[in-house]
Amino acid sequence: MQNNYNVLIDPLRNSNDSSNSKIRFPLPHRLPPDLRRGVLAASLALLAGDACALLNDKVDLYVAETVTHDSNVFRISDAANANAAIGSSQKGDDITRTEFGVSLNVPVSRQRLVASLSANRTHYAHYSDLDFTGRAARGAWLWEAGDQLNGELGYGETKTLASFSDIQSRIVNPLLTQRAFASANYLITPRWQLQAGVTQTNRKNDNLAQRVNDSELRDLEFGVNYISPTTSKIGLSLRQTDGRLPNDQRVFGSLYSNDYRQHSVGLVTDWTISAKSRLTARLDHARRNYDDLSQRNWSGTLAQVNYDWKVSETFTLTARAQRDISPTEDIQTYFVLTKGVSLRPTLQLSPKTQISATLERSVRDYLGDAATVLGAPMRSDTVHTVGATLSYAPIPKLTLRFSVQREKRSSNIVLADYEDNLVYLSVNYAF
Repeated sequence: MQNNYNVLIDPLRNSNDSSNSKIRFPLPHRLPPDLRRGVLAASLALLAGDACALLNDKVDLYVAETVTHDSNVFRISDAANANAAIGSSQKGDDITRTEFGVSLNVPVSRQRLVASLSANRTHYAHYSDLDFTGRAARGAWLWEAGDQLNGELGYGETKTLASFSDIQSRIVNPLLTQRAFASANYLITPRWQLQAGVTQTNRKNDNLAQRVNDSELRDLEFGVNYISPTTSKIGLSLRQTDGRLPNDQRVFGSLYSNDYRQHSVGLVTDWTISAKSRLTARLDHARRNYDDLSQRNWSGTLAQVNYDWKVSETFTLTARAQRDISPTEDIQTYFVLTKGVSLRPTLQLSPKTQISATLERSVRDYLGDAATVLGAPMRSDTVHTVGATLSYAPIPKLTLRFSVQREKRSSNIVLADYEDNLVYLSVNYAF
């Protein structure tokens, strides 16, 4: 199911839940090793059992090379002293990234096993201390039991270099993200469906100063959907997130817990308006409650609206509006309420050539920070992004991309603003 509201696809996208209760599910300090290894091991077992079949268009290999010029690697304000902030007057750098990957998609009767694995090496021409080797892995079992019951069970993890946009300093912080997920969908009748899902997401920072942002989040979702004769959906969703941050935050000499519980109830839809347009939307009322400093507790309305329009055979347009809590911040000691709009037009110039653009504006309010409750100013940023990408596929397995992007952030916090220009060229070859 490709639904924005379906937790089995991307449950972290909208972790919008809360409550007054201090009772919480027992969150493990780490994902169960048996679950982590089990799903990935299953893919290896199936590979060994049917190696020949995998070669029959079920395995894809690729290699990619990307060259980027980033004018402001650390997102330093023009008003800041770069030498003091990053130890150099040079804010930009040229970056190369080499990536290798493999993916598989193996049907077994009514079941399907999917897995992917990639590794990348990033090199900075000037700031060589940022050179980094990253990885990504994911495995999932897409299961079916008869015509009415299906779901997904899986695990994935990534190792990346954390963003510099919030810390704005020369801190190298490898970030490990682990995610285990399970879901089930039950078709009660041809028109009514029940859904349930659970996801555990752990984020671990390697840098000692950033470990206060380590987090362990457990998301639960239950829903009921009405399915129209055209397979469009509208339904009700209940969500709960238990957030545990194992390392307390020190503010003005005292330690405070950032553990929280969040509840939400919402209406969701994935509606095909016509053969050329589709609307996906979610409207929630959410409440978040903290264990310490209850002044941080928050409740409000959250919304997401996405509209896809195929204007012609060669031109498509995607519009998005949101008032949502961002689920993927590198800084977890607060949460970010994002209010924004974006527009993404895409034009197919020829069977081999495509051009797309991005126009985006967002206001980001940083809420839930213990320091704000104790007297520090609340941070609010406005971010404008504009970009364009030209893609060219001279042969079916080779894709060339050239992109430019400009991003500008203003803020009510001194020196939190920045301007950044990105230019990159990538080459991707699939075997």
